[in-house]
Amino acid sequence: MVRGKYKRSDRVGDVVKRGIAEILVRGELGVDFGFVTVTRIEMSNDLKNAKVFISIHGDEEEKKKQFKKLMENKKRMRYLVAKNIDLRYTPNLKLYRDDSLDNSIKVQKLLYDIEHGEK
Repeated sequence: MVRGKYKRSDRVGDVVKRGIAEILVRGELGVDFGFVTVTRIEMSNDLKNAKVFISIHGDEEEKKKQFKKLMENKKRMRYLVAKNIDLRYTPNLKLYRDDSLDNSIKVQKLLYDIEHGEK
């Protein structure tokens, strides 16, 4: 049964997203990740798996370095999510780099250049 317009997996995904974001903001992993943003979460219907999309600010080398650090700390992140959020099962976290913001900025810059006759 779906209450309102959201499925349970969407609601739980929002809670997990906020939980991960708070863990990163508070520095609970003990590692400085620079400027990272949890852009979205896709939960499986059984709530046991979560695809976590993360946007990282910086040049390509910095993004690779920060994402590697995130991957190395994924188990601890899952542990902290379980500790902070009351769920029957703590979802397995699969981390993905989200470059959609960078792509959007590139498109906007191209459109601006075309509109203003710049190269």
